[in-house]
Amino acid sequence: MKSLNFRDFMDLLITCDELHVVAAEVDPELEIAAITDRVCKNRQNRALLFDSVKGSSFRVVTNLFGSERRLSLALGIENLADLTDRFDGILGNLQGITSAEKLTALATSLDWSAAAPVLCEPPTELHETAIELNILPVIRNHPLDGQPEHGGRFLTLPLVITVDPQGKEINCGMYRAAVNAPDRLAISWSSSSGAALHRNYGLPRESPCR
Repeated sequence: MKSLNFRDFMDLLITCDELHVVAAEVDPELEIAAITDRVCKNRQNRALLFDSVKGSSFRVVTNLFGSERRLSLALGIENLADLTDRFDGILGNLQGITSAEKLTALATSLDWSAAAPVLCEPPTELHETAIELNILPVIRNHPLDGQPEHGGRFLTLPLVITVDPQGKEINCGMYRAAVNAPDRLAISWSSSSGAALHRNYGLPRESPCR
């Protein structure tokens, strides 16, 4: 399976006529969500690239994985049913009889190591700049989102990286994050999540996550 980065995937969607570019200016407050909702329920369901977003210099793409066809393209297969044959082949070559034995063998197999993330060297120079979340075209999906606490603009499933106080264990989780201020996000996570365990490190287990 060929590995695709985001730009490769966008180019592939264009080649396969799976991406529609919206040139007109759109508002991230409700309008992008409304247009996406209408398109994804249409027979001509395609991914959408909003070229001009009100109040932001960034473009927005939505509905990337809103069809089996686009999911298959992202995974480098002809159709999703091909995954069954692929996993059957992988599991069939593993040692063991029970499901537990198969999973244990998978963790040390070449197929598992081939799917490991690629580690890159961090930047050698980092420049401290003021946090300005308002430059991001964070969309609002529904008029009642966030009410009455905040304006209802969410980063849905961002990669949130936390580390334990001793700096030994890193967790990368996807949690819903609300934009509360230009420099502040409110992150929602469950009490059993990796981020919550880091937040409550050293505290009694019954202590609530705040």
